[in-house]
Amino acid sequence: MVSDSKNSIDQSKNLPEERELKGIPASAGIAICSQRVTVIKKLRETKNRPVSPDRLPSEIERFNESQRKSLDEIALTLESEHDKTIKQIMETYSMILNDPTLQEEIVKRIYSTFSAVQAVEDEFDARCALFAHAKDITLRERAAELDHVRHRLLVHLGKRKPLQRIPTGAVIVSHSITPTDLLELYKIGISGIITEIGGIASHVSILARSLRIPAIIGIANATKKIPEDCILICDGYSGMVIINPTPNTLLDYEQERVKEQKKQKALGQIIELPSETVDKIQIRLSANIETLEEVDAAIMSGAQGIGLVRTEYLVKNNGTFPTELEQHHWYKEIAQRIFPHPVTIRVFDVGGDKKGGIRKEENPALGYRGIRFLLGNKKVFRTQIKAILLASEHKNIKIMLPMISNVKEIKRAKKIIDQVKHQLREEGAMFDNHIPVGIMIETPAACCIAHELGKYADFFSIGTNDLAQYTLGADRNNGFVAEMFNELHPSVLRLMNMAVEGAKANGIPVSICGEIAAWNNITELLIGMGITELSVASPSLLTIKQKIRKTHFTNAKNIIEKIIRSGKIPKEYRQTTKKKKRRVS
Repeated sequence: MVSDSKNSIDQSKNLPEERELKGIPASAGIAICSQRVTVIKKLRETKNRPVSPDRLPSEIERFNESQRKSLDEIALTLESEHDKTIKQIMETYSMILNDPTLQEEIVKRIYSTFSAVQAVEDEFDARCALFAHAKDITLRERAAELDHVRHRLLVHLGKRKPLQRIPTGAVIVSHSITPTDLLELYKIGISGIITEIGGIASHVSILARSLRIPAIIGIANATKKIPEDCILICDGYSGMVIINPTPNTLLDYEQERVKEQKKQKALGQIIELPSETVDKIQIRLSANIETLEEVDAAIMSGAQGIGLVRTEYLVKNNGTFPTELEQHHWYKEIAQRIFPHPVTIRVFDVGGDKKGGIRKEENPALGYRGIRFLLGNKKVFRTQIKAILLASEHKNIKIMLPMISNVKEIKRAKKIIDQVKHQLREEGAMFDNHIPVGIMIETPAACCIAHELGKYADFFSIGTNDLAQYTLGADRNNGFVAEMFNELHPSVLRLMNMAVEGAKANGIPVSICGEIAAWNNITELLIGMGITELSVASPSLLTIKQKIRKTHFTNAKNIIEKIIRSGKIPKEYRQTTKKKKRRVS
């Protein structure tokens, strides 16, 4: 026995150590690869020597032939593929290849006594440089498109080799991957991709999501850090890559993958179905986000918009605020990605338990936070409003004011918004002059005067986390009073109902963006109360949609009315859903 134990210890010492790399999740899913990792090293760029004048005609013909072959490949793909996303990508490549200006410039370079390979490299380098560092994401994506077309041409010029034979089930690790390569790899049956560069809105990321291939991007030097002879886990939900996982980690992910496959198979059947009750009451289902990456996750899960953008994400750790330009690009990108669906941008909700604002207060939760801070720091508020308005040209943006507790606050805030609008009109800027302005209902005071507040707001959004905290006098982040913090306390439900009634009286919609919106055990109670929109984290979207589609509005209305009158909540609604744990860092 002693000998067996010693051997076991010795063997464990020889096992490779588990390592983790963190990237950006580009396509959801879990891939587990055992010794099928394929690392594609970045090709080194080599300069070609000038060619003699007598070889120039043949070099021009080589380029023309590579162009013809590339277009033929695209034509075949367009004929055989029915996926709309793939067709759009291929059509874009076809337009680039057929661009007469591009052809003329490459031929000119060849006439300057350079080879076809060198001419293609130099012309595409020049064009990519114009877009690669652009602030506009659309222009940056154009650089990626050009690079992928260049890759195709160079393959047919013999400069770059096509993908080598890759085993089914492999995880591909590469500097970058072109969409056409990804299509080839998909047909082989790869299980995941990891790249060193790329964007969440790039064609490869979009295609990976369309093909349901787990993908992680943005891991610097991944081709050097990930060996081919390893066991690898690619977690497309969190962006985590685990190299040589321990048996326990491997077992956890195997079980997780099986659960996710079963869940997605069931939920995937309803992703295109309307978010409505059995008796056809429409409930808008939106997502809460705080990063750009989450927008695409929301779209993948069938979100009908973004119900809450937490702009505090932009505030730096030292408490400094982003510039107008930084904010404008961020808001515009979110609005463009989710278009034509609406996006609700909550202005900086700083102070309290959030970063930014005043650092030292005896009781920050009851202090200088939310709209109070913004009205006291008008320069910060004006800058943010201007950035939001400049991003609103497609008219799918809403503004939401946090921590409103009286009519005076909303009047003062709207006056500042009107002043910024006037300034932009004088500057000749384009923006949505009728941009909706709503408020967060997160204090008992706001609930009690909801009828009055509704006269000045275009919509309400109930923040149940803070509403429960202020109603019950229990800090939601304090473990000592955790048992007292209960969003389903009868008093909280009655205050929520007052807010809904105030919204109805003024003919405005009301949503919930607080944590309980994602509790599928009480979805029918929220719908029965009269909530017209639920905004949750993306992973909860399909689960909540499933519950909405099983809810009968009339029955739900009767149940919640009885609960509000009696103050007694049946056991099945008191049991809050357990939060799912996932390995993230």
